[in-house]
Amino acid sequence: MGSIYSKAVEVIAWLGLSQSMGRAFTCALELKPSSRIPEMIREWSIRNKESDGQLKEDWMTVVQNGYWTRAWITQEILLAKQIKLWVNDLEIDPHRISRFAEHLTTRLNESEKVKIPGVARQDHKSQIFIYYVWFMGKQSGDIRKIYKDRKLIFLFSELPGRQSFYIHDRVYSLLSVATDASSIKVDYRASTGELLNQLLEIYSKSMCICSWFYMSDMLDVQHIPDSKHGRDDRVPVFKIPMKADQTEFIMTLEPKDWHHICASCGERMDSFDGSNEEVSFCVKSICTELKSAHLFVKKHRTGQYSIRRSDDPTSHEVLHFQPAKMDEEDALFLGLKALPEMWDIFLTGNVLMKLFVMPERKVRERNPLRICDLAGSETKKVEYCENIWACGK
Repeated sequence: MGSIYSKAVEVIAWLGLSQSMGRAFTCALELKPSSRIPEMIREWSIRNKESDGQLKEDWMTVVQNGYWTRAWITQEILLAKQIKLWVNDLEIDPHRISRFAEHLTTRLNESEKVKIPGVARQDHKSQIFIYYVWFMGKQSGDIRKIYKDRKLIFLFSELPGRQSFYIHDRVYSLLSVATDASSIKVDYRASTGELLNQLLEIYSKSMCICSWFYMSDMLDVQHIPDSKHGRDDRVPVFKIPMKADQTEFIMTLEPKDWHHICASCGERMDSFDGSNEEVSFCVKSICTELKSAHLFVKKHRTGQYSIRRSDDPTSHEVLHFQPAKMDEEDALFLGLKALPEMWDIFLTGNVLMKLFVMPERKVRERNPLRICDLAGSETKKVEYCENIWACGK
């Protein structure tokens, strides 16, 4: 499919029949072109007020159109030499309206950002729409001729919540675009667990916890094939290097109000017991997409540890806990003083979802999971341990 779109002289993106979308695009095309986008936004705002807000509703109909979240249209847009949008009998050249469309959509979302605990972000459909119109407006054509490094994880991050009839297509539709996915072969007979395993292998040493959340949710599977024992219930195991918290003890006039605070985030840590049997870690230092809290690893006896969140008394099993063994490059990057404070925590994928509070399915369907900006970068060191085995239950 990728070669079809990249070789075509022009690609037509059909958005359907809709009076609302027709009005929205007609208005955008009628605005006086200006290099100063705020002037166009101002003119649009005047027209929107005169229409009693109808233009805003019309524009959001464009943004919320199901076309933008279809998995396979990614190739239509990112590989086309030229692309035109069609609504009703109206042809729209994206170059004429892309900057206006991008800024207007961003502005309309500013006051209506989706709220999740600890995170404020745009509606996922708006994010996808903004990315596509931004790209169409670059007048550069095939993305492969523009960006040499197009990681699959980056495309997941920029285009959250893409949908398809066959779950596999949420990955397969990106293979012609991504530069790091050549190891993945199109095979609809493969289970989603096998496909998940292929993704984990690509980012085995450079991923983030939010990447695991996103990929398992996108494929609707948490287990991978257990080729060693011929089963389908292997739970992935991850090694998470983390820097232990430095805490400060705060003494007030009332002894009952004495408490610890995290030196990293400044939050109060009432549940920290300060003993040598417990090590604390700040979630904020891991990923911006995770719900804020502190983690406490407690030693029960030699070789046995548990982990819990500061806002949840439930404890979970730690497969292994040890001082971090770092490469020379990591040691130089972190500094000598950081070495004694670095720990490796080995956890199953199931525990990660409970510990870092993966949202419930209803919430995920409304607000699809995101991947943080640093996922897939060299700074992320969450490691998929393919040679450590744990069975799912």
